[in-house]
Amino acid sequence: MKKIDLGDLHFEFDGSRLSLSSSRSGETSTTLEMSDVQKLADFLATLNDRNANQRQTFRLSASALMDLGVALHANGRVFGATANDLSVTGISVQVNDGEELDVPLLGEVEVVLELGDQTQSHTAILRRREARGYGLFFPQSMRGEHIEPPHDLVAMILELQKRSLARLMSKT
Repeated sequence: MKKIDLGDLHFEFDGSRLSLSSSRSGETSTTLEMSDVQKLADFLATLNDRNANQRQTFRLSASALMDLGVALHANGRVFGATANDLSVTGISVQVNDGEELDVPLLGEVEVVLELGDQTQSHTAILRRREARGYGLFFPQSMRGEHIEPPHDLVAMILELQKRSLARLMSKT
């Protein structure tokens, strides 16, 4: 039997059931069957592995984003940023030199995207913090497990892709 105490919770796993109880009183609060234990393990793995590549959609690279303006709004501050890549599910950015995004992992950031005279704002969750920038996820692009991004975001990404392809074609 495996056992662990985390805060006020005591976990015991006998190979087929996981029991949770109070580590203080010992009173059992719930028991999970093996199928639910696996679901819980899968869920916890997604929280623990923040550096995993969670990309599920096509992404435009920095070279295709030359015309895109990006600003991040967090904690009453505005941060200038440059996009490293963009998809309908998220964006990877670098903030301007000398700035650091003061948001905890899984905290919310408002991402403002500008392309020509079009401006749109998307709530994002900070998923990764790296030396080269920040990985932000757009939760409004998901409906359960299905990718269903806002139409204005899709339109902007298609316009950026069209511009990038036009630049490539003009070089040939």
